[in-house]
Amino acid sequence: MKSALMGLVCALVFNTIAGSTARAADAAPAPTATPVKSPATDGREDRTSAFSFELLGRGGIYSVDFDHMVNPDMALGVGLAVWSISTTSSSSYASNSVSVLVIPLYMDYFFSSGHGRPYLTAGLDIVTASVSFSDSSSFSGSGAVAVLGGGFEYRGDSGFLFRFAPYVFIGNKAAITVGLGLGYAF
Repeated sequence: MKSALMGLVCALVFNTIAGSTARAADAAPAPTATPVKSPATDGREDRTSAFSFELLGRGGIYSVDFDHMVNPDMALGVGLAVWSISTTSSSSYASNSVSVLVIPLYMDYFFSSGHGRPYLTAGLDIVTASVSFSDSSSFSGSGAVAVLGGGFEYRGDSGFLFRFAPYVFIGNKAAITVGLGLGYAF
């Protein structure tokens, strides 16, 4: 499991570095006049990276995500979610708490060009959780959950980013959620 995770992280880093190196080697000298965009050029190649905040998405309650387009049809990304929940019983003064760390690693595949386009996503959520009970007992654990989904992304010339996607989490049992993301592409 650890070797598969390390392989995924290494692939993400390698593809990001190789993609930016290839683009730098292929870059033409800057023109002296501002080029006019053709209908086939929608400005997405100018905004290949994005930060976003997603509610009820691949990170559970929320996640803060970064992704980078490694080519016009594919993005690789990583996220972070840290949350905790505490309960207290007024009759017994018992207190229980749960703390969770989620690191989503994902790939998005886009089916068309343009500002708004459908996509499929697949990835792995690395999850660490700890639970504490009022009787001073506790336990913790970690694992991974596969995440599959598909949705719609709008990435405008101004940098505005909107995503809507239903997700299926596949672990010991399957769970379904719908994520809503807002962010900035640059």
